[in-house]
Amino acid sequence: GLVYLGDILIDDTQKRTVALAADGAPTTVTMRSLAQDHTTAKTYNVQIVRAPAAPALTTELSAATRCITGKVTLTATVKNTSTVPVSIEMTSAYGKKSIASLAPGKSVSQAFTTRQAQIAAGEVSITAAGQVDGTTATATQKAGYDARSCG
Repeated sequence: GLVYLGDILIDDTQKRTVALAADGAPTTVTMRSLAQDHTTAKTYNVQIVRAPAAPALTTELSAATRCITGKVTLTATVKNTSTVPVSIEMTSAYGKKSIASLAPGKSVSQAFTTRQAQIAAGEVSITAAGQVDGTTATATQKAGYDARSCG
């Protein structure tokens, strides 16, 4: 059988490329196959959708609570899984912490003293910023924690 891309007969011994839409929109190509009898044909519309770009900065964030002398302490840990150093702005209901530079593959933890015997469930959020190919990139992430009572 034969395969046509638009009106062009495809030679399967040659490498072919298809130009994708510049604006990131899906690209639709029409392919037509012709059976060996050169009469039976079938047309296919194939839509090519670009995968989303991988984030420039990535982090892993976790949050946990524990009791220390009858009071809840919230601990947040962030790991830089990017390939560049990042600065971190960490925010919780019990305070904020700035980390000027966290190297790739490294982690940092921050304990937030609540001074309370019990707390409701909540979340910690971070904003990471770093230079990727000469451009400032940012990423945000949140991690939840359960309610806790130490009394």
